[in-house]
Amino acid sequence: MSTTLEEIKTEAEAIHAVGLNPDLISKLPKKLLTKKVCDEAFRAAPYSRTYVYIPEKHRTFAMCLKACSDYGAETKDFAEGQLQPEWGISVSAFVALKKKGKLPNMNKVTDDAIKLICYKKAFANDASIIKLIPINFREKVLNKANVNSVLNCTIDTGGSFSSSLKFVGDELVSLIPEELMTSEKIAYFQEQIESNIGRRDRSVSIGVIPQQYMSDKLYELAIEKSASSLSSIPEGRITKKMCEMAVQKDGRVISSVPEIWREDFYLDVVKSGKGLQNIPEEDRTDRLCALAVEAEASQFEYVPEDKKSYMISLQAIDKNAEMAEFIPLELIDKEMMIRLIVSIFRNNWENNYYLNDVVSWKKERGQTEPVLKTIFDHYFEHPQGDYKRTDEVKELMHDVIKREGKLYFALMDYSGENDKNEGFNRFNSGLWKNFFEGTVRFEHAVTAARADIEVVTGFKQDVQARVWKEFLNNN
Repeated sequence: MSTTLEEIKTEAEAIHAVGLNPDLISKLPKKLLTKKVCDEAFRAAPYSRTYVYIPEKHRTFAMCLKACSDYGAETKDFAEGQLQPEWGISVSAFVALKKKGKLPNMNKVTDDAIKLICYKKAFANDASIIKLIPINFREKVLNKANVNSVLNCTIDTGGSFSSSLKFVGDELVSLIPEELMTSEKIAYFQEQIESNIGRRDRSVSIGVIPQQYMSDKLYELAIEKSASSLSSIPEGRITKKMCEMAVQKDGRVISSVPEIWREDFYLDVVKSGKGLQNIPEEDRTDRLCALAVEAEASQFEYVPEDKKSYMISLQAIDKNAEMAEFIPLELIDKEMMIRLIVSIFRNNWENNYYLNDVVSWKKERGQTEPVLKTIFDHYFEHPQGDYKRTDEVKELMHDVIKREGKLYFALMDYSGENDKNEGFNRFNSGLWKNFFEGTVRFEHAVTAARADIEVVTGFKQDVQARVWKEFLNNN
């Protein structure tokens, strides 16, 4: 049964009436617009049409925020007309809070109750702002119902589609009061960690997560994705299994292995092809050095001088000519020179000329001339630029090409011959000509053909004809 306006005489009757028909607030006499009546009307219809009839003394910031439309310019228009100065919130901050959930800057006069409303509104839009909320408000914002939004929180980084979201639950979990982290919440959080570990777009920083929320399984999963994760695990939680997993992936993490176990993993370090430099020099045995270079030639740089044998030097140079920088000059003989040039020609020529540092010099290493010049000057009897040096290199090139016939074509490149001959892939020989210019002769083509008859098909036609004639005359 509806109540007529004339029948409403008391506050209780007014409360009952607006509860049934909130629009009656616009017609009630001022004496009946008490706080209780206004609260009930707004509860029943929390809209601007109700709010505007509530006397200013009964309005609250929470009512204003709820009643305001977030459509277009209406938000700003409403804020300009209804915001009360004593609330300490500017129009622009109010609009940003309402439309985007952006936490406003609040001044000194802003009441704590209003601050809490702003914090809750902003948190509902973006859980990551929990880190901006003072601790005395944080505990009032968080509860068992909304804590999951922190535990699985991601933020938009503005990156590409594949990496625009970043998982930040790992950074925020320490802000959650421990009493809210029930066993169910911890299990939920660990699910989020497991699903995000190792993802490029949502990488997990296990080092910032309180260890009581991490299981051994999660630590192991982190190591499986990245060996460097071992350095972020509290030493008291590190197990031998974790060390083994990490060091086998990347020996450089040996420095994060508890000291009591380190020697147990030296073999894994060198077999990983990384980390010889992280083993104390006095512990780098001949066997460890040999295994390290076998796994990765660049590890030769960290082999102690007294462990640089002739055989390990050859092993390093075969795989990576850049290691010539670290070979003692007294070990350079004819076989070493042949193997060095074969390595330069074979690896550099076939892999986009990555060895150019060999023919330049590095100030940061204290070098004053190219590595290759130092080696050539040490090995050959005559100086660079002397025609006798050119003859010496010519002779050595026969031994190089005998090892692999197709290296003849590399010599053509490095000597600069292909810079001036059409019909070949163009190659700017640059600094390499300082070492090989003028060293190619027809006899090298014959040597290449004797080493591998198939290379003849790559010769220019006139060279092919001469080679076949040479073969006929001498066989």
